Amino acid sequence: MLINECRPYVNRAGELRFIMPGFRRSVAGISPWRRGFVPCQIRNGRQQDSSHWSVTLFSARGGRRLAGSVEAFLNEIPLEVRERVGRYRFGQVPMLQCISSFPEAGDLCRSNPALFWLMVASTFDSERSVQDLQGICRLRQVEILREINGRASKATVRLMHKIHVDEGTLGEARNILRALFVPDIVRVAAHQARVPVRYLALLANYPDLAEPAAANVVARILGSEAGQGMGTAVDLAVQLIDIKRMARALNIPRPERTIAGLKSLEDVARLHDRWVDNLNAAPRTPEEEHNEIVDVFERARRERELPAFLRQVDDRRPQRNRGQRDLDEIAEALLRRRAIIEQSREDLAALEFPAPPFPDSPHIRAITSAEELIREGRVQDNCVATYARHVASGDLYVYRVTRPERGTLELRQRDGAWVLGQFKLKRNRRPSHRSTRFVRQWFDAVRWNP
Repeated sequence: MLINECRPYVNRAGELRFIMPGFRRSVAGISPWRRGFVPCQIRNGRQQDSSHWSVTLFSARGGRRLAGSVEAFLNEIPLEVRERVGRYRFGQVPMLQCISSFPEAGDLCRSNPALFWLMVASTFDSERSVQDLQGICRLRQVEILREINGRASKATVRLMHKIHVDEGTLGEARNILRALFVPDIVRVAAHQARVPVRYLALLANYPDLAEPAAANVVARILGSEAGQGMGTAVDLAVQLIDIKRMARALNIPRPERTIAGLKSLEDVARLHDRWVDNLNAAPRTPEEEHNEIVDVFERARRERELPAFLRQVDDRRPQRNRGQRDLDEIAEALLRRRAIIEQSREDLAALEFPAPPFPDSPHIRAITSAEELIREGRVQDNCVATYARHVASGDLYVYRVTRPERGTLELRQRDGAWVLGQFKLKRNRRPSHRSTRFVRQWFDAVRWNP
């Protein structure tokens, strides 16, 4: 919460006092900068130690103007310190207490502000106090990161200099620590010039993206779509994971080259939809396949789009003057791929699904066989068929939703409990608020009364 929302004032002793919402019977306080900037809580005349983790003294959001005495109190803090600490909403008071109390903290904040913030934020859930951080600040930066995260390297410390937070919340600090604990994420993020915290959060939540091709696409699109929220970033991650899964099901050679060429959200959506169409295409005879390839090939040549077509069908560098022999080779390669796809479908159809975790309702019914799942993918134009092995292993389950809108619902296992996953309409369109509310109400009802 912003300090100007807490009715701040400075008492005769020169100490800042304010009333935090929800604590009407107590008064929060902070001593002046020259006296250590020590936070406290005063209740019934007794003063107790406190931290005021959620109080934001400096913020770009502004708000009501502070009284002159309060501004003077805050202006005692050196401008350089205010600017560095002001990047982070969470933990400003403990950070300032550290810097005011011992010089090692100021040195660390100056050389690696993100590491200093994470070190202070790590005490929120631990038994350490701010005073315990003095000894940690004297360590080398690699050792500091290892002390707070259990794992560190020089590459991880260098990565810290590239991390840019959105608001500096506790959630962002936890996402950064989770990401830095995974070597694959550190490896792919180290090649980025700038690392937004939501990029690390996305890789931490979707570790399948922690490989060069997908990670570079995520960084490129998040950098170009700066105005998009975290919801759009999650949609991007889910689509990329679906694309990788479909590439395996479709036996597409070197899919990482195709993925690496994606430059926007629209490119990702187009590739996703095209591979969904291929995945759900009805079986055809070899003659029908060959004739369609010939028609598309000739149309592409007439429209002077032949190189793009060749990259699409065989993922090889286009060469000029390809003749009928080259066309036949491409057609045969695609037919072999189609045969593999059909064999994959037969293998999927033979999988046995466990019993659904929750009973059916009139408008939400479990999909209890792989054949049903494949049909659901064809009806809804999505890639849900690629989830068959995960359903068979008990990691997730899929339900068919018929009202208020026709959709496909995914339930996932997380820490031994079932949680809501994706819920999408035909061709992965977003459901209405009414449909989302309907599904949540159903899930809440069956979760507590299975």
